[in-house]
Amino acid sequence: MSPKPCSTVIPYAMRAEPLASEAVVPAAVVRQAIAWRVKLHGASAGNPLWQACERWRSAHPHHDLAWCRLQAIGEELAGGMAGPGGTRSMVAALQAPTDMRRRRLLKGAALGLGAVACGWTARELMPWSAWTADHATAVGERQDMQLADGSRLQLDTRSAVNLRFDAAQRLVVLERGALCLTCADDALHRPLRVASLGALFETQQGRFVVRQEGQGSVLEVTAGQIGIRRRGEAGAYAALAGAGERYRVDAAGPRLVPRAEIAADGWAEGVIATPGMRLDAFLAELGRYRRGYLGCDPAVGALRLSGVYRLDDTDKLLAVLTRTLPVKVVYRSPWWVRVQAVA
Repeated sequence: MSPKPCSTVIPYAMRAEPLASEAVVPAAVVRQAIAWRVKLHGASAGNPLWQACERWRSAHPHHDLAWCRLQAIGEELAGGMAGPGGTRSMVAALQAPTDMRRRRLLKGAALGLGAVACGWTARELMPWSAWTADHATAVGERQDMQLADGSRLQLDTRSAVNLRFDAAQRLVVLERGALCLTCADDALHRPLRVASLGALFETQQGRFVVRQEGQGSVLEVTAGQIGIRRRGEAGAYAALAGAGERYRVDAAGPRLVPRAEIAADGWAEGVIATPGMRLDAFLAELGRYRRGYLGCDPAVGALRLSGVYRLDDTDKLLAVLTRTLPVKVVYRSPWWVRVQAVA
């Protein structure tokens, strides 16, 4: 089975008329179209995925328009943009009207190919879960949104979530990265849950941060109490975390761990706040908000710094370090930066 051509008008239950070709398509829909294209690559004609894709295209006019735009750019151009750094350019381009879309696609292809030549690492690539997630952020991007129940959800850099709200629960599935969640009172008294890797965090009222690290998740509570159990299990909580506590949850179960050297929810306010952090650890944290390589000379890695550092402009932040520490910042390119000792 081959996909319906883009000239075919698919009947929609939600809208009688197809969208104009110049309509702006939501970024989340564009990501879904890209995800379908990746998933269908090499799939045989009889593969049920084609039928599933057709159902997705038929679900809303935005879906079909995003798919048609994606098909129109061609295999070679799409390949150039699929490399590190190309995803955001492609999403922005496919949202736009024709002339602007053409310019963005050409520029994005060049940037994508250039990124490969520069040797960006695999951490820049978005995994499958992020392509298909309800909400996702790119490197250096953060999102702040209000959920349907009034809760506040904030996403850190390179993070992705899926939302599963129904009559029985409010579930946020953290696919990667980190989130900060402020629970609102719920008229239906549904628990608010966050699923992350094998862990499930639950509360009726509170504010907390969940961050994936390696094969486990780290929970830091800033207000209220958060119940912890393994995903899929019922009954009593394996642990109950209170305000100011930090837990790591992995295959060994939940365990209380020391507080971090930075404020757990600082990124939600757009800052790294620390009372005294090693420079190498600070740069490792800062590197999550930049594309490319950010390194630290071992000779200066043990230097300590304290303060509140804004994440809006990481180059400006690096310049601040040279005024407070005996270091210099060496740029070989915008994507290769190393902090070294002053000679």
